[in-house]
Amino acid sequence: MLYEYALDPKLFKNWQDFRYLIEKFGMSEGRLISQFPKKWKRIVYESLGNCSQGEKKRIEALLNRNIFVKRIYNQLDKESDWLTNAINAHENCCFRAIISTDNPTDHPYVLKFSTYFESNESLMQVSRTIRIERKALKMAYCVKTLLQFGKEIIFVDPHFAPQNKRYYRPLAEFLKLIASRCSGIPIHRLEYHCNDDLGESYLKGKCDENLPKNLSAEFTPKLVQWPKKELHNRYILTDIGGVMFGTGLDDDNDGESTPTDDVTLLDEFVYKQYWKKYRQGMAE
Repeated sequence: MLYEYALDPKLFKNWQDFRYLIEKFGMSEGRLISQFPKKWKRIVYESLGNCSQGEKKRIEALLNRNIFVKRIYNQLDKESDWLTNAINAHENCCFRAIISTDNPTDHPYVLKFSTYFESNESLMQVSRTIRIERKALKMAYCVKTLLQFGKEIIFVDPHFAPQNKRYYRPLAEFLKLIASRCSGIPIHRLEYHCNDDLGESYLKGKCDENLPKNLSAEFTPKLVQWPKKELHNRYILTDIGGVMFGTGLDDDNDGESTPTDDVTLLDEFVYKQYWKKYRQGMAE
């Protein structure tokens, strides 16, 4: 679906290598680049000694694309090289893979730049649509990157039924992942968008009754109601990307509904439309 990769800044020596690498990443590709360390972009730009001014301008523009995620990591060893620090960071909060010039320790999650695509590494393979069992834990795991790194997270389900616990089991797992995430990124927005068939007080009361009691207010979603005609499919949308659940954000734990679901990563154009709508409360 969507994964975070750590790329050694030393890989970017010239415009050709930069373009070859950068085109493999992006929301629609299912691969995002970790800004590790915090000054990753600056390090890359300063290492481009073999580039003309025109190439540097094109690189600077590409570095401003929405293909990056940030993580807060305060344990950098200034005496160690980038790869050692990246492996240490991976032990604390996993990357999908670390791409570097070499892999002297044969670390299983470190891929050598010279062969990482040509060797058809499984860690680089990404499916835009996956079929999952409609079980709460599996539903949460397939969107783990979104919930780990999104500063703003919006759930959308026009059929949310607060009287039915099959909607709360997945939501509880989503919220647990958000509350325990290892990226260190603070939450700025957390919302659940549903239809306005039910009164706000009833809806809130049911959520208070069914959601985990040990979650702080920071990890309790604000309820946002829409006229049903303004809602479309079921989504999880964040500031780093979004997915669509074909069947719904409810589970099939009781065996009374469809046992599987197809979850699809939204391409950037579609994502931006829905992100604008639900983030700003704009009707189409």
